[in-house]
Amino acid sequence: MVETLAGVLGGFGLFAVGLSLLSENLKAVADRRLRLIAKRWTGNRFKAYGWGIVLGLISQSAAASTFISVGLLRSGLVGTVPALALLMGSYAGLTILVVIVTLDVEVFSLYAIGLAGIAIIGSRNRSVRTVATAIFGGALMILGLVLLKEAAAPLAQQPWFDGAIAWARDSLWLVFFVSAAMTFVVQSTAVVCVLGVTLASVGVLGVNEALMLVYGSCAGSGVLVYMLSLNIRGRARQVAMYTVLDNVMVCLVFVPLVLLEIYFDIPLVRALVLSVDVGLQQQLALVYVLVGVALAPFMLAVLGPTARLLERLWPAMKAEHIGRTHFIQDRAIEDLATSVVLADLEQRRILAIFPRYIESVREGTQPGELREAVTGVLSETQAFLAELCVSREAHTVEDRAVLLIRQSLLVWFEERLATLCAALGQLGAGSSLRTSVVEGVDAVLLCLIEAVETDDDELWSYVRRLTEERGEPMRKVRAAYLSGEHPLGDRKTTGSVIAVTTSVEQVFVILDKLAQEFSNSSAMGTAGSVRDGVTG
Repeated sequence: MVETLAGVLGGFGLFAVGLSLLSENLKAVADRRLRLIAKRWTGNRFKAYGWGIVLGLISQSAAASTFISVGLLRSGLVGTVPALALLMGSYAGLTILVVIVTLDVEVFSLYAIGLAGIAIIGSRNRSVRTVATAIFGGALMILGLVLLKEAAAPLAQQPWFDGAIAWARDSLWLVFFVSAAMTFVVQSTAVVCVLGVTLASVGVLGVNEALMLVYGSCAGSGVLVYMLSLNIRGRARQVAMYTVLDNVMVCLVFVPLVLLEIYFDIPLVRALVLSVDVGLQQQLALVYVLVGVALAPFMLAVLGPTARLLERLWPAMKAEHIGRTHFIQDRAIEDLATSVVLADLEQRRILAIFPRYIESVREGTQPGELREAVTGVLSETQAFLAELCVSREAHTVEDRAVLLIRQSLLVWFEERLATLCAALGQLGAGSSLRTSVVEGVDAVLLCLIEAVETDDDELWSYVRRLTEERGEPMRKVRAAYLSGEHPLGDRKTTGSVIAVTTSVEQVFVILDKLAQEFSNSSAMGTAGSVRDGVTG
């Protein structure tokens, strides 16, 4: 008895750990280059659906599939319709996991774990280790479900368990809702379905109850996704609600089919799967696959209107437009001269966004959504620069080095500016220090942006004077608070004042460096000539 329960818990634990390893490492593998390849794969909804099936088969992770779909959508690499089709296809691919577990794959999973483990330990290549860890996680998931299946069979033979589950033989709806609740708790339809298939194969559940258990797991998954999506907005919410809609459609279509087959003796899903010449476990696993693919033709046909409805109900956030790169392109990587100017223009666009951080503080909010968008563009630009081919032309190599230095400064500046905004938010709206810092930083930022745009020598000189060492004024402000004079506010705000003044110093140090880099590189060899042609 103890060993049986240990097998169930251990199997679930292995599955959960494997799922986490697989999801996290697939997210790491899904870099910019892979997403650009995915863009070419998803030219229309049908191609996207097909590649989504492949993605689901490989990943066996709903979280990783959703992450990739949302990433493609937010970055603007694909539209809403292909992204949703990719996600829908991945869910169809995910259903194969339950079929795999019903087969004799334990030895295969052990081989995969062993070889992936050797690669993780023996390889020094980060990419190889990431892929190997993802494979290790996938094999661990399969092994966990196999262990769960093997432990559930003897558990079903226990008298107390058989008595406890006797209710399932009397109420299909009770099975449905208990399955939904279990899915909500364990956060996996695969675990619940494997458990149901196993119980049905040993006679604890009937085929009708097993069908309702599968459909109930879809309902539980829909409720779970809905609850998790309550605090997100924009395109991520659209993807989440599409998942909910897909699960609702499954329940609305398949549950009535079960009732029709039971009460009117019409051969439908049950008759179809039982007609397949395989074992009962495989037959019931096919129900899970059928749930993933049966509605695909209809859902693909109405994907356009569905996407428009989702956009109307949960519109994209304003910051999401900012989060899309406007200049860098994957094909330009082959031409270093073009790549340099496009990266230069993207960096200038990013710099022009930063005053919105200050504007959010002025309005009494924080740049949370805006920051998420900006960090996404910074990450895309960083990846773009890292992929640039190395040219033997000295001036293009120098231009690339300048862009990399400037990129690092932009990343650091974003972090420090966000920290400053958070510190300013701790001060009262009527604080004179808050007002002075907000207006001062905003004015300097706007002057720097204008200098970058106009490349005026006099304006550059003025900007350099503005961004000179600001440490002494900030130290005087801190000293006033620490000495008890606190002329700018209440003593209780001392901690916030220290944080604000420290952040201001850091912001101006990086602003000064940015001013140097932009002014010194305003006439970069390659970028200067190409940019003039682009912007002229």
